[in-house]
Amino acid sequence: MKAISWIGSAIIFLSGAASANAQLSVQMKQAAGAAMADVVVHVTYINSGAVALSIPERGLPRVLQDGRLWNDAFLVVSQDGDAAAYRGIIAHLSAAAREKTLTLEPGQRLVRQVNLSLNYELRPGQTYKISAPILRYRILDGTGAAGAAAIDKEASTSPVSMLIVAPLPRAGRRAETAPQEASRVASRVASCPPARLKEVTAGIAAAAGIARSSKNYMESLYGYEFGESSIIVTFKETARYRSWFGEHGDPNIANPVNDRIRKTVSGVATRFALLKQPSCDCPEEMVGDTNAWISTAVPYVVNYCPRFFDLPVGPNVPSGSKAATIYHEVTHFSDTFALGTSDLDEQFPSPEDARYVARTARDLASEHSYGYEYFADNHGNEN
Repeated sequence: MKAISWIGSAIIFLSGAASANAQLSVQMKQAAGAAMADVVVHVTYINSGAVALSIPERGLPRVLQDGRLWNDAFLVVSQDGDAAAYRGIIAHLSAAAREKTLTLEPGQRLVRQVNLSLNYELRPGQTYKISAPILRYRILDGTGAAGAAAIDKEASTSPVSMLIVAPLPRAGRRAETAPQEASRVASRVASCPPARLKEVTAGIAAAAGIARSSKNYMESLYGYEFGESSIIVTFKETARYRSWFGEHGDPNIANPVNDRIRKTVSGVATRFALLKQPSCDCPEEMVGDTNAWISTAVPYVVNYCPRFFDLPVGPNVPSGSKAATIYHEVTHFSDTFALGTSDLDEQFPSPEDARYVARTARDLASEHSYGYEYFADNHGNEN
């Protein structure tokens, strides 16, 4: 990533072209007139080349009518190095939705407007570095994008970043506390009709089952040998563990990645006892693409969309199941048992992608919701 210079409270943005021959450029700037209230940004994707581009929808910021993001699309870090807590929602996309793309013709641009103050916990007067994610895209063969079937290559933009100072509250305007926000969001929870509640209940039972079995499996990998003056920890490296979390290494050497993985698997199993009444609230924009979703402001409530009810109960259905979906959603909650997981901007959602993350970036694998889902559902029946 290019270094960002900073002058007072000025806003500086960087265009993120991957290389001289890149076709996609990305710009980010503060929306005009937004400085007095909230931090609102425009992210603009521009096809600056001579051929059409294909962009995965899952990697773009997506916003509901009420302003909530339905993916954690930005990295927001304070001048102290602390990441701002995400206050939006996390949507579990259907398999078909994860494959959807948008086409940008030569010269075409796509603009997404996002109210960061609504979606991230910004402290008034604090300086933040805001980064949009790397976006993978494909260059289509020929200018007739609608009919183009061949793909030349896949490339990436560089991250796009900006510095901004979160505005101070205006006189008479009170910031909403976390409990107030949770109460407001919870008031929109829609109860499920009896027939669908029955299906959800069956899915929860199956999900709780794989949560318990994956916790027991994880604990079975650790052993302890007692010597005269010390305890030696052993770990059984298995294909199932390596597939989703990578090589564990010596268990007697402190490793925060290993600790997080173990705590998360254990914590998710415990968390099922805390789930609240399920909700069948599904905003109109999400109906066609989403199986289920959670709000970070409303702990232990899972919201179910119509597509969820088309899934088999499961578990161990490679194409997806109610059990795996619910387990995935429950991993997102943060509490004293474990930190919530991340969808990693929906960049690595398939089993093949999750295995790649496990092999190449164990720190990311330790927070990757899809990796935990596949580990618990034991895709491939690995031992």
